[in-house]
Amino acid sequence: MSLWLGCGDGIVVAVLSQVASLPVLRRRPRQHRRDQADQAAARDELTGLPTAARWRQRAGRELATILRRGGHAGLLMIDLDHFSQINETHGRRAGDNVLRAAAHAIQAETHHHDLLARFDGDTFVLLIPGASLDGAMQIAARIRSRVHTLSVTVRADNGSRAVADGLSVSIGTAISPNDGHTLDDLILTAKILLFAAKDNGRDQIRSTRPGFRQPSR
Repeated sequence: MSLWLGCGDGIVVAVLSQVASLPVLRRRPRQHRRDQADQAAARDELTGLPTAARWRQRAGRELATILRRGGHAGLLMIDLDHFSQINETHGRRAGDNVLRAAAHAIQAETHHHDLLARFDGDTFVLLIPGASLDGAMQIAARIRSRVHTLSVTVRADNGSRAVADGLSVSIGTAISPNDGHTLDDLILTAKILLFAAKDNGRDQIRSTRPGFRQPSR
């Protein structure tokens, strides 16, 4: 709709144009804040890794694509051993330091196309596109070895400093399509194998390969 005033048309149009653009300018900062909030919600605040919810979305799509193309993928469920003892001995702040160090150690053994997340508490999950069982087991072994080398200086809740070392992980390994065709199938299999590793001494890697067990140190 046009509005005719006793002024030049150019002035009227310029004013109307500025007025019309104001709502857009007001929306942009809000949209930017929403985008930032979405990005923050997708990241675990402590480790900086993707959250389990975001990982499930990406990993589910990735696995479906892989299987549709006739490929395979590995999934590792990785759990820190005796983590509760760190919290009990040194406090939660120290436990947080160890979790961050473990996350960085695990991430150092992944490739850019692998999907790593903090799954829950002191448990991490890793989807490895294209990995065979042997390939997934090799990555699991490297992760286990790197965690062994960690020596984390922590500050206890009472302010004192201590060193957390002698760390280890237990790992359950599942492979698709052999161990399942969905992400939930792989997660369930890897969890069962992880619990088996925990129940049989910890600090080891378990897979569905008959008779295979990566022994503890």
